[in-house]
Amino acid sequence: MYNQIKDCSDLFINNLRETLTETNEIDFKTACSKYFADVLGTCFYGLQMNIIEDETSAFHKYGKKLIDANIASNAFIMFTGGLETLSSSMSFRLYELSLKKHIQDKARNEIRCKLSQHGGSITNDFLSELSYLGMIINEYYSDPEVFDPKRFSPKKKINGLNGTYIPFGNGPRMCFAKRFVSVTLKIVLIEVLSKYEVEPNERIQIPITFDKGSLVVLPESEVQLRLKLMMITR
Repeated sequence: MYNQIKDCSDLFINNLRETLTETNEIDFKTACSKYFADVLGTCFYGLQMNIIEDETSAFHKYGKKLIDANIASNAFIMFTGGLETLSSSMSFRLYELSLKKHIQDKARNEIRCKLSQHGGSITNDFLSELSYLGMIINEYYSDPEVFDPKRFSPKKKINGLNGTYIPFGNGPRMCFAKRFVSVTLKIVLIEVLSKYEVEPNERIQIPITFDKGSLVVLPESEVQLRLKLMMITR
């Protein structure tokens, strides 16, 4: 799974590089949607969808091969449900990091330090050691208007109320994609933050507003951010 996600993240970064030759402003709502569509396609269905580079690549073209109605319906739910939640989650996190440079810098320093210790390889051990990045991914209530990853430090997690944070449900029927989501979000954050500084641009809406007509929490408009190439890359 790591190699498949890494291949998609490499395409994602290459596409960002090409876009940055024309503009340093990126709509991450759209960019993340394409990236996670490719990740879901290759990891769940073994399909090289290549949506990142080819916008005409259509998921339904491959979906026709799923003859059985039950398989097709479940595949559709997994794809659409995962796509919206993953892309919006990444957009929101990059948005918050663009506004909180000290948090972004701390995450970047952790990534670079751990990459150096692991010889630049993305492995399970490497990902599990990114504790601060994990706190960023898990960031939530209380005081929900403030982005504060320290809420998920080991000490505060112990003191937290049981059952207050269950985005994947709990018990034997909890979402099976919990591990997959964590790995996928970590890898794309690693690729972006290790190479670029993320900044808000003049067109982004602050504070961000949400699409009231959506069943999941989505930004109402584009998440326009500016990328600045870092001098030190891995």
